[in-house]
Amino acid sequence: KATVARISEEKDQEKAVNIERMRSDHKTELTRMITKKDDERKATVARIIQEKDQEKAAAIERLRSDHETELTEMIMEERHKCEAIAARAIEQKDSLESELRMLKHEFQSEMGDMITVEGTAGKLGYDFAAFMYDEKRGHRTNRIVRIQCPGVKHCGIKVDVIFNGCLVTIEREEFCGMEATSWIRKFQFKPSQGLFEFSDDQMELDFGILKLVFLRTLFVNRTVFFPGHQSRDFTDLDRNWVLPSESSGSDP
Repeated sequence: KATVARISEEKDQEKAVNIERMRSDHKTELTRMITKKDDERKATVARIIQEKDQEKAAAIERLRSDHETELTEMIMEERHKCEAIAARAIEQKDSLESELRMLKHEFQSEMGDMITVEGTAGKLGYDFAAFMYDEKRGHRTNRIVRIQCPGVKHCGIKVDVIFNGCLVTIEREEFCGMEATSWIRKFQFKPSQGLFEFSDDQMELDFGILKLVFLRTLFVNRTVFFPGHQSRDFTDLDRNWVLPSESSGSDP
């Protein structure tokens, strides 16, 4: 019995040792498996994170590239618009400058030779000297032009009346040591100083001094209608205005 009990106890102890060893081995294997799974899970997570980061970086780069392309296109489009606007501005500037030059030339050709009393009053004392001044006669102001032209006859003087002035031509024949010569000058006054009408009957030539008189005139606004006795609007249909050669045609 003692032997059986001892053998049975040894068996139980051996069985317990085996169970403990198996439990320990199983625990170790389980721990190893858990660790392996955990490492695999971590590696998978790290790979997924890396792939996501790469996809994110690629998406960001693609967006940046697309944005840069779109921005470049926008910049080029705006640049083309600015260049077109600049070209139109330059064209308009050239057109305006050309128009301005034309207007200046037209103004110079029409008013460039116009003179004022203050600028050309002058004085006499030499051949073909001109002296200009204003002379008051009551309520009227006349503009006087005196030209020193010794040795000139009446037939050698010609005055062409132009707008607000005149063109004077003087032909002097050889006389008493004076050489024959021709002298032309335009006297045209600025409209800002008033309107002047040349007075034919006040032109004088005395002692070698030619006197020209311009009368200041005023522009008066007025309205003009056809007189009543000239109204023919009721007889236009009788064809009295048609010439005989036209009325004798085939028209009824």
